[in-house]
Amino acid sequence: MAGYSDGLTSASVTDRLKCVRRQRAIWRRPVLRQAKFIPVPSQAWFEAKSHKDVISGRVPGDPHRLDVVYLSTSVDDKDRLKELHFDVWFDAVYIDPGQDLIVLVSLALALDSAGLRPSPRLHLRSLRDQRPHSRAKETFIDLASYGFPAVAYVRRVKIQVSGEYLAVTINKSLAVEAILVWHWPSGSILAALRSTHEATYLTAYCTSDGHLLVNRLYRYARTSFGINVYALHMDEEVPSLLAIFDLPALVWDSSQLLISNFLPGYGKFTQLNGGIAAGATHIVPAQVLVQLRVDLQYTLFTPLSAFLSPAVLEDQRRPTPLRFAWNAWGPRSCRIFDEAIEVMVCGYKAIYPNYILDFCPIPDGVEDGSITRTPTTIRSTIFAEPVETSLPFRKVRLPFPSSLAEDQLQLVFEDLDGPKIVRATCDEFILIPTSVDVYAMLPGDVETETRE
Repeated sequence: MAGYSDGLTSASVTDRLKCVRRQRAIWRRPVLRQAKFIPVPSQAWFEAKSHKDVISGRVPGDPHRLDVVYLSTSVDDKDRLKELHFDVWFDAVYIDPGQDLIVLVSLALALDSAGLRPSPRLHLRSLRDQRPHSRAKETFIDLASYGFPAVAYVRRVKIQVSGEYLAVTINKSLAVEAILVWHWPSGSILAALRSTHEATYLTAYCTSDGHLLVNRLYRYARTSFGINVYALHMDEEVPSLLAIFDLPALVWDSSQLLISNFLPGYGKFTQLNGGIAAGATHIVPAQVLVQLRVDLQYTLFTPLSAFLSPAVLEDQRRPTPLRFAWNAWGPRSCRIFDEAIEVMVCGYKAIYPNYILDFCPIPDGVEDGSITRTPTTIRSTIFAEPVETSLPFRKVRLPFPSSLAEDQLQLVFEDLDGPKIVRATCDEFILIPTSVDVYAMLPGDVETETRE
């Protein structure tokens, strides 16, 4: 109804319906109330990342230490900042607070005490006690066993956890060298996709129900820019290619330098990572709006259901993939904007610094002219021809007391008390937060009752 999934709960249908209606009211006409100011002791950090309702920071010279700051208003101040120590050296980290999971990426950039270079690994640990995760059959995944390239040639490694699936994309250049997906509780490898000279993978996005979206480009064909949809299988290492969705044709020369990225999904401080950390008794936002950033300039929004329609899902082991031309699916199912800003996604909502674009396809019975149906046209770009898209959306203002400052970043999460928007004030020269303001989102009528 509102882009939410129902968590485990003993609440009655009536109570759950009230909860859904309250959520719709919050996003339809939000009121913001500052709920918490949190100082962040980040003076020694050289890197910061967001992980839903947790911010992590790394300290130079101590590759075994990770500082974490909990943003939820339900956390006691004495438990808000923790200094974690691990028995392994790590170079990157991904945290899924909802599953008490922390993935430590050890790329073996340094030699061990014996002067040898260890094998690159993914360590699966508990955020709570830093021990091997109780649900993981294996304590680590040895990347070298799956053809991980020599570390000296690795430019970037991205981690995404979506439910029980762990996806890793490896870049040796702007393009992706390989996409690896595991079922992390069992340690089973479910996919190993590698770029070739003709076919280049640009970015990947794994869903919690076992499907993989891959943005790909065939270098020598203008009409080969698109998204492949794969089904992952627990009983084999080869995923099934279910469908190919063409995207607008590119200008020929631009394909050589194209940068593309699915958001959300990865551990960048300015982005929401994966699903919202879920409590045991409330509904949580589902990942239903896909955001694809193309060439650092264009943002494509489309509902996940466009790629996972009944026609696509009816045969999970289809021998020949379905193919959808751009003109047959894209103009009505997408909205493409020309914008430099990267935004967050929560349910069907794209959250900008001062407003929300709500792409929920189910109307709430209120037609007040706030729904935009006029097509957006992109001209004179990397696309070979003008691109027109018309996915409807509603624009809702976020009533912040002031605009987002140049030294601020914005993120969003949801805890037991409802959705929160965070504005993090950063150091003047680097994107590391020194403090955060947590704003609670309330429906207008609730705020009025509170004041009275």
